[in-house]
Amino acid sequence: MDYSQLKIIVDKVDPIGLLSMGAPKNEYDQEIKSISNRLREGQTKQEIRKIVFDEFIKWFGEDTIKGREDLLKQIAENIYSKKLRRS
Repeated sequence: MDYSQLKIIVDKVDPIGLLSMGAPKNEYDQEIKSISNRLREGQTKQEIRKIVFDEFIKWFGEDTIKGREDLLKQIAENIYSKKLRRS
């Protein structure tokens, strides 16, 4: 999955709510790059979910992620679905 597709997925979900508060459009670029670097063909939905959670916890901390788990799951599921459609 290329960076621009991943950016669309993450920005649309806006899991921390930063874009909706007026943060710059590149707010999630570091997280997106980190996730993109870890994605490989044939990964399971659970593997992708772990990558998304790991990266957002790394960049924002566990306290910030609490209560936003469903949004991160949504990102992972969208990535997984998009990868399946590409295959």
